[in-house]
Amino acid sequence: NDACSRLTALCWLHEFVHLQMQPSLQVSENFNEKWVAVLPDLLGGTLHCIDDLEDEIARMANEMNNGLLEMVSNLESVIPVDLLVEQLLDSIQKRDSNAVRTACLQWICMLIAQSPAQM
Repeated sequence: NDACSRLTALCWLHEFVHLQMQPSLQVSENFNEKWVAVLPDLLGGTLHCIDDLEDEIARMANEMNNGLLEMVSNLESVIPVDLLVEQLLDSIQKRDSNAVRTACLQWICMLIAQSPAQM
């Protein structure tokens, strides 16, 4: 069913993010570039589930969102601000939800702190 698919996708996403952040797996010099390139898609998938009616899905999406926020705020590479803002605006427009708006505002605050010149 659809809820099972969303939960499975979030579990895979969680593991993917966790594995990508393992120092032992960061073998290439352009690791951060590749990781940063998929951030907007990861964010979109997370925000899509953050207000889910299934408590476990919403909880896991919130955990993913917080984890992504923390990881991005600790990145030492250039953050794709334009792509992330585009994703945030898209999520706000498509989802009439306080949970999504709150998550998007958290991202905007972090982006302003990390990359004020690009905001």
